[in-house]
Amino acid sequence: MPLYGVAQSGSNTSGAAYNIRALSPGDKLTLFDGTESPGSAVKSVAFGRGYNPGGGVANTSFIINFASAPTAVVQIQCAYQDVEASYQTVYTSTDTQKDAYTDEGSAPFWRAQLLTYSAGGMPVVTAVR
Repeated sequence: MPLYGVAQSGSNTSGAAYNIRALSPGDKLTLFDGTESPGSAVKSVAFGRGYNPGGGVANTSFIINFASAPTAVVQIQCAYQDVEASYQTVYTSTDTQKDAYTDEGSAPFWRAQLLTYSAGGMPVVTAVR
């Protein structure tokens, strides 16, 4: 899976790092698929909160699953600018199998971070709107 800060495909001629997918209501995006190399502070690709044709702010849910009990911590982070220093942790998962978090906030940029990892299955993290 693409990680944060790695060039993404798309048409932005300013630089491929600026090609951020917009997640609109009804969309889902896999942030970690369980194949990433373990390490500390591994960050998923960021996504932008897309337009909600129904008006208002549509919730974003994050589903966190592990194939086997991990020794890991996954954080959900958001920012008002897609700049490393702007990201803030809004949820920390230390669950050992399944976890979920739903945010009703209006921050435009989101990502997941594998804060620590030492054993067990790698996480699969999916964002759903």
